Amino acid sequence: MSRGPPSGKGALHALTAAALALPGLMQPSSCAAQDNAAAVQFGQFQEGSRELYGVNSRFKPIESDSLQQSVWFSLDDRFKGQINYRQDTWSGATPIATAPREWRGNRSPAPDGVSGASPYLVPGSDLFLDAQTRQPLRSDGFGKLTGGADTQLVHTLSGASRETRKQVDFSLRREWDESALDLSAGTSIENDYVSRFGGIGGRWDFNQKLTALNLGMSYSTNRTRATLDHDATPYIFNACGNARCNFVSSTSHIEDFPSGRKVLHGDRRDWGAVAGITQVINQSTQVNASLGYTRNRGYLANPYKVVEVAFIDPDQQFLAPLPGVLYVNANALLEQRPELRNQWLWNVRLARYIGATDAGLHVQYSHFRDDWGIRAHTLAAEWAQPFGDGWTVTPRVRYYTQSAAGFYTPYLVTDQGQFSTRTDPATGQAIIAPFDRARLPANYSSDSRLSAYGALAGGVTLSKLFANGVTFRLGYEYYQHAGKLKWRGGGEGSYADFDSHLLSAALKLDLDTVASRTGSERSAGANTHASHGGHATGGGAAPAGVMFGHVLTGAGDFMVGYRYMYSRQAGSVLRRSRPLDDAQLRINACDAMGCLAVPVAMSMHMHMLDLMVAPTDWLTLMFMPQFVDMNMSMRGLLNQAEQGALAPEVRALYQHHTLHGHTSGGIGDTGIYTVFKLFDAPGRQMHATVGFTAPTGNVGLKLRDTHQVDAGYDHYGMQLGSGTWDLNPSITYAGEAHGWSWGAQVSALVRLQKRNRSGYALGDNLQATLWAAYGLPGGLSASARAVHARQGAIRGEFDGTHYKLSPVDYARNYGGRYSDFGVGISYRPPTGAFARNHFGLEWLQPVKQDHNGDQLERRGVLNASWQHGF
Repeated sequence: MSRGPPSGKGALHALTAAALALPGLMQPSSCAAQDNAAAVQFGQFQEGSRELYGVNSRFKPIESDSLQQSVWFSLDDRFKGQINYRQDTWSGATPIATAPREWRGNRSPAPDGVSGASPYLVPGSDLFLDAQTRQPLRSDGFGKLTGGADTQLVHTLSGASRETRKQVDFSLRREWDESALDLSAGTSIENDYVSRFGGIGGRWDFNQKLTALNLGMSYSTNRTRATLDHDATPYIFNACGNARCNFVSSTSHIEDFPSGRKVLHGDRRDWGAVAGITQVINQSTQVNASLGYTRNRGYLANPYKVVEVAFIDPDQQFLAPLPGVLYVNANALLEQRPELRNQWLWNVRLARYIGATDAGLHVQYSHFRDDWGIRAHTLAAEWAQPFGDGWTVTPRVRYYTQSAAGFYTPYLVTDQGQFSTRTDPATGQAIIAPFDRARLPANYSSDSRLSAYGALAGGVTLSKLFANGVTFRLGYEYYQHAGKLKWRGGGEGSYADFDSHLLSAALKLDLDTVASRTGSERSAGANTHASHGGHATGGGAAPAGVMFGHVLTGAGDFMVGYRYMYSRQAGSVLRRSRPLDDAQLRINACDAMGCLAVPVAMSMHMHMLDLMVAPTDWLTLMFMPQFVDMNMSMRGLLNQAEQGALAPEVRALYQHHTLHGHTSGGIGDTGIYTVFKLFDAPGRQMHATVGFTAPTGNVGLKLRDTHQVDAGYDHYGMQLGSGTWDLNPSITYAGEAHGWSWGAQVSALVRLQKRNRSGYALGDNLQATLWAAYGLPGGLSASARAVHARQGAIRGEFDGTHYKLSPVDYARNYGGRYSDFGVGISYRPPTGAFARNHFGLEWLQPVKQDHNGDQLERRGVLNASWQHGF
């Protein structure tokens, strides 16, 4: 017999539950969705190659790795909250401009004709248009016509360095019987962009809680500090060559630096309001409608987008080879967008419970419009189908279509020269003046996201809900962007088409379910290992930085955990343990050319998910994926005269190293381990770990091309993994008595391959650690730990382009012998909803460091951990 929906007062709750079964809502987006929960999600996005019509690009398509963590908590039955952290790291080719194919925007000036040496924005002169149609004409690029019109457009691609965005936001809710108040705030930070935002909202229930009214307001400030693309900057037309030329708009300007670096500064403020109503139609149907308004004011352009302009100079038409042909020069201008944008969004959503199949249907339509001329429609549908035993499959489809912004244009044509000779009325002398901007449109952009197009996306999500309150989800989505998909036709040409793939994996822990289950077990007189599942034998807790510090205690136990590690290097460059001054670094730290730059600081953040299960009482299986990101800053060792004496390609790389911080991040290597109990007695136990790390981290990260130079591989320490399969054995002893606990561990990391796909292999590692901890009242304990590690040097080196300008570019300057001392604290709540949780925090301070070669001084490591056992 099929299960029908509840009736009466539970109707709204039943419809909400049906909606939450859908993939977009499985992780609640508001603190009202549940009281206590935690979730983590990994995502990987990959864009397909762009159509360049016969040109082979060295630039790889855009790719992105993402990490999202959310925690929902309840202070009491009236106050609830949510904290979210999101991190995205991306790199790859991105369109910087659009131009006729005949202008050869993606063709390198190098003889091989391979794109990628630079985005060639300025083809210069010897370009031709048909005088009647203004369409580009085919030529050999040297002033000779070779055919008729060629109307094909193409994006000009530019490579992007790997960059990271980090966002933290939180929300708080106060609930009353028939209303609620929400407050939220957050910040999003990138290298070139900072946003801070906040909001307030409220909900009012009436009509016996079958109707709810929602109102909200938001405000954000946004600041752009963008270093203009150093490959494109030489081609961006600066007509008057002084500071006043760098005026972009009333809310932005460009700052020039003596090094040639140009930074665009822009500020923007956004206000938003939304009103919505939710209505329960019957026991199976719920409808939600909302109307939103957003007002943007300030710098709204993209600092990395330009528009190419064809200048038809009347004084140069004698260079046209034939009658009816126009001779043109081309140049690029930073795009100009209005400084004000008003946007409206109307949304209608239907959620319906399908009793015949026990499924949830979700259909949504949205209409968007703004005063830039864009009109957009979105239609989406999802079907969440349970299959028993906690399994749910959710297919979904989404269609989107929009018209173009009024100022969108692939490129511009103007009947004037780039320069003209005029008479200065004050002096009577002839002066050379730039083109008249008043003869160009007030606003223009070639960004294809402002063009007319359609998009179609489809995907599927597979989720499994375990009885212990854990939900695991895998998802895939395919997205296609194409002008031909625009509703009623008229979309942009196929040159702007692209597709993408998105993979995601998520894990959510419902602490309310866990607490309820724990209470049931205790009231039923559950045995010791069931009520303390996942704890180490004897209950002793290893410090937060100890891996493989415990095993699960009984067959069927399961543990979910999260680890965070932050490490920092800064200060002096040490040769073994002795500081080097700049003169010594210049002469001795690198090869014959000497060091041109040195690292100033490097930081690393590692996020690791711990999944542990015990199929028997003597065996524990572990799965540990991780997400990492690194940042490094460098300073130069050369004065201006020495920089001027460098070869052009070396000088370009020198500036890139010293003017820009280096960033990398993404999915790291993945650990797969088995832990065996060797013996287990009251107050003491020993176990061994044997496992492998799979090379899922990227070791082919490269610096973006700079000043028309292939910059090659990024430093060894900025790669995301080892690139090799690695063996990771360890043996651990732990004991406890009279409030004290202690332990010792020896572990190793052995590279199983002689080289990775980039041509090198990291050194083997050996580590020994001892710790002791003392229990404090209330579930607290304090610990101390000593660590000694030996890290081998890198074998081999990068097998491709890799410029050695700094000590970090030499394989010999990695590894060493290190001794650290750490102090930590841990907390295991004795009762309540968090009784099965263990929290740990530890700081490791370097005591002795003996580096291989010349390396930046180590400053310390922070470890934090959370574990929850079932």
